[in-house]
Amino acid sequence: EVVLLLVRPGSCEEADCTKRVLTAGRLGIPVISLDLLIAMKRVAGRTQDAADVESLERLRRLTGGSR
Repeated sequence: EVVLLLVRPGSCEEADCTKRVLTAGRLGIPVISLDLLIAMKRVAGRTQDAADVESLERLRRLTGGSR
């Protein structure tokens, strides 16, 4: 399942500057930073987003920072 969030707390430039491009075969997939994803989910404010924020913050603690 892919969920697209159209709400963003920062500018497009912020997302572009913090993104990484992951490769799957010959496909490049832009992925925003973990910090920006958490911020976007907080702004969206849905019940599932709140649960996602908890999981993402746990992931951040386990991995030692933003990614």
